[in-house]
Amino acid sequence: MLVLAALGIPLACGLSLRRPASASRQAAPLSSERPAPLAPRKAEQPAPPSDHALSLSAPPQRPAQPIPDFATVLATGERGDYAAAVRLGASLPEDQRGPALASVFGRWASQDRSAAASAALALADPLARDIAWSAVVQQWAPVDPASLAAYASDLPPGTVRNIALDSALGHWLESDPPAAIAWVEALPSSPEDDVIVARIAQHPGLIGSQPELAIAWAEAIRDPVLRSRTLGTVIREWRDINPAAAEHYARTSPELTPGEREDILVGERFTPHP
Repeated sequence: MLVLAALGIPLACGLSLRRPASASRQAAPLSSERPAPLAPRKAEQPAPPSDHALSLSAPPQRPAQPIPDFATVLATGERGDYAAAVRLGASLPEDQRGPALASVFGRWASQDRSAAASAALALADPLARDIAWSAVVQQWAPVDPASLAAYASDLPPGTVRNIALDSALGHWLESDPPAAIAWVEALPSSPEDDVIVARIAQHPGLIGSQPELAIAWAEAIRDPVLRSRTLGTVIREWRDINPAAAEHYARTSPELTPGEREDILVGERFTPHP
């Protein structure tokens, strides 16, 4: 202050030369010690199970489905739910399965032949398929043999096709022989159709009225075993009508092989020549 007074600078009244209190405080000296490190945080552990044998709970058990009985299968088919009846019937014991399927498919075929036929042929089990298909054929053939024959002719060669064609032709020949024969004659020639030819050749009406024509149909069969068996049947029936004519054919026809001739002569016990 003496210096300021000597320089002639007047002091303001009440002016203090002291530093503000905040500025006059001295900062605390820095410590040379490092702060203590923080303790690592423990990872949270899952709570142990109360029971060491605890495991995931199993899904709830569904109640066992009751095993259907024969009456249930038939009742389901009678209600018209044929697909369900077939499923139930397939699960029956073996001694009941066949009769149940035959009943269901027979009823189904009486309502919708095409649907029943398709369902029968779609069965994976060969025995069940044959039973179901036979039931369909037995219902279909007497009612409309011509449509069954047409349906069966489009099936692949084999037992299923033969069963249907044999049954269809048998009924068709009874109701309208000319139409049945004309249908067979219009078919493309095929070894698979021997069963159809045999059915026509063995028709009692044809043998009774035109035995020579029945013999001609039998001679057209390609399969040697079926041909021989069919010729024997025709000749046997022919013999009951005209023994002399039947024996003459058996002894002299050039269409017979030596083996067929011998089988027929021995099998039918024709009187040997002296």
